[in-house]
Amino acid sequence: MSYEPNSGQPYPPPHGGYAPAPGYGPPPGYSPAPGYGPAPAPVPPAGYVGGPGYQPVGGSPPRPTSPPYLASWGARAAAYLVDSVLMLALVFLIFATGMTFSFEVFEEDSPWMVLSVFTMIGLVIFVPFAYFWLLHAHNGQTVGKLALGIKVISLRTGAPPGLGGSAGRQLVHMTLATVGILGWLLDGLWPLWDEPNRQALHDKAVSTYVVRTRGDSAYPY
Repeated sequence: MSYEPNSGQPYPPPHGGYAPAPGYGPPPGYSPAPGYGPAPAPVPPAGYVGGPGYQPVGGSPPRPTSPPYLASWGARAAAYLVDSVLMLALVFLIFATGMTFSFEVFEEDSPWMVLSVFTMIGLVIFVPFAYFWLLHAHNGQTVGKLALGIKVISLRTGAPPGLGGSAGRQLVHMTLATVGILGWLLDGLWPLWDEPNRQALHDKAVSTYVVRTRGDSAYPY
């Protein structure tokens, strides 16, 4: 129904009832400027995965299986090797010095000699544990990880795991190592096929992962 002035209708009809004025539209011969067209669809940043159901416009480029800032298995293995050599040297120094002192001071069959031996064994176990526990809790880096530019952080907070998380992480690692070579290898090699976080078994136990701290793909602290 069209609106007619002075027809008794109190208001004109809604917008949908209007018809354009005669001759309305682009002038004859009009064409858009060269190159003019709809704005291109936004391109997501490199590495963006998107939410559930997300599909990039114009196709589906391959998506990375792991965030780019995760440390490689090679960097982790090299850092562990550096730390292991350092710990072996430190433990040997402690044990050799302690036992030399004990044999010089105590008689071979005395209770003090037995106590000294058990003390040295305890230090051989505790010193490597304390090394990884305290350094990871403090800033997520041992000497080896600092040299290789990687760091342990919590999945929940993005910060170093703290005393509790770091202690649990190291206890799980040492427990798996005491099972035998199979447990030690399984734990150490697990990041090779674990996606998307490249976690070892001792990482999964306390929800930590290892990230890069240097280069273009460093973790954005």
